[in-house]
Amino acid sequence: MALTDPTSFANHQQIRLTAVVEGKAGAEELVLDTSSGLAIHRVELLQPGTAPPAPPSPLSHHWGEPHKALGRPLHIPLPSPQPLGSRVCLGVRFTTPSSSSALQWLEPSQTAGGQHPYLFSHWLAQDSPGAKMTYTAK
Repeated sequence: MALTDPTSFANHQQIRLTAVVEGKAGAEELVLDTSSGLAIHRVELLQPGTAPPAPPSPLSHHWGEPHKALGRPLHIPLPSPQPLGSRVCLGVRFTTPSSSSALQWLEPSQTAGGQHPYLFSHWLAQDSPGAKMTYTAK
């Protein structure tokens, strides 16, 4: 696959992340950018809204080749090529080492108001300028 953004492994031209995955018909995998030291414990297919609630199904995943500037791509094959308009809910269980730069603080003096510190994060995501998203992490 040719990259449309030379600064990212993300396949945002096929799948766009929001609070839910939105993709084009026929998407076969989700590719996320990651940084070094990230440990992936589980990738799951979630099935919200089923009655009774269905347990998550494990999904395979694999790492791509690391790149000095871009990190390492995480490939998550989707259960089957997805038709247009379908929804897939994924859960990615991960941890970062204590030396990770995934969470960083700005000192109060570095913020606009100058009074409070600011916590920001780097998360495995489609980090191309054309593909920003919101997310939650516990």
